[in-house]
Amino acid sequence: MKRIVAIALGFLLGVLVTFIGSAIFVYFSLRINPLTQFKLLLYSGSLGKILVIGSVLNLILFWYFIKKNQDLKAGGTILAAVILTILTQLV
Repeated sequence: MKRIVAIALGFLLGVLVTFIGSAIFVYFSLRINPLTQFKLLLYSGSLGKILVIGSVLNLILFWYFIKKNQDLKAGGTILAAVILTILTQLV
C-alpha cells in the first residue's frame, strides 16, 4: 500500500510541476494569463508544445527524488511525464 501511495504522490507532483512550469513559461514569454487563455492555447495547437516545455521542471523533481533515495516517487514523476506525453499526442 505504501508503494502505491508513493507512486501516486510522485505522479501528482509530476503533473502539478508540469502545469506550474507551463504557466510560468506562458506568463513570462507570451505575457498572457495562462489560466484565462487556456482555450486559446488549446485551439491554436500550441498547448502540447507548452506542456513539453513545462515538463522540463520534472527533471529537477526527478533528480530531487533520486538524491533523497525516494525511487518510487521518482518513478511516479516518470509515469506522469509518460501519461502527459500520451495525452498531448491525443489532443
